[in-house]
Amino acid sequence: MKRTRRKRRGRDAVPAALRLLSLLIACLRPALGQVSVVERSYNKFRTGVNSNETILTPANVASKANQFHKQFVIKVDGKIESSPLYASGVTIAGGIHNVVYVGTMHNTIYAFDADTGAQLSARWLGNPVTGSDLHALKPFTIHNEWGITSTPIIDVTTETLYVVRWGYENGVSGPTFRLFGLAWTSLRQYSSTDTTLAGRVSTDTCRFNAQVWP
Repeated sequence: MKRTRRKRRGRDAVPAALRLLSLLIACLRPALGQVSVVERSYNKFRTGVNSNETILTPANVASKANQFHKQFVIKVDGKIESSPLYASGVTIAGGIHNVVYVGTMHNTIYAFDADTGAQLSARWLGNPVTGSDLHALKPFTIHNEWGITSTPIIDVTTETLYVVRWGYENGVSGPTFRLFGLAWTSLRQYSSTDTTLAGRVSTDTCRFNAQVWP
């Protein structure tokens, strides 16, 4: 029964993934290899402005130019609430790819080829928050599960993708917010000393313990 529900959520998530990724890919495709999008809205000031853009112009993005089309459809295992990220020239899956990274509310991070839509890698970060825990704390826009909500961020210098997921420790304890540092080349979890960050989030039922793999 559980598998049936998961598959249904995955199918429901395809339109959301399609809308987000089609927009991102359409905007990036003429400029692949130019500018990476490694955090939400391009920069820490959240301006939404790519000041390094040199190819896209009002003329070639106008509807009459007819240059933007759906490139492909991808499948994910849950709803997408965070923004996709893009990195060019990443060595992953045995080659060099332009990569779109996507996080889902089922606590999975995906790496897709930005040119073909092929899945390059994926990593599941544990059970998302569901049931009574979810219904006691969730916003009205979140219905079935709560996992990766915030947009991850990529540290290009260390080639690390940082992502916070909400879920259960050891599959049962929680719910807990946990910060993961993943290699952007494989989504492998870095293994070194765990670091716990002090802090609480609004209520005792939401413990904030962060593990950082630098």
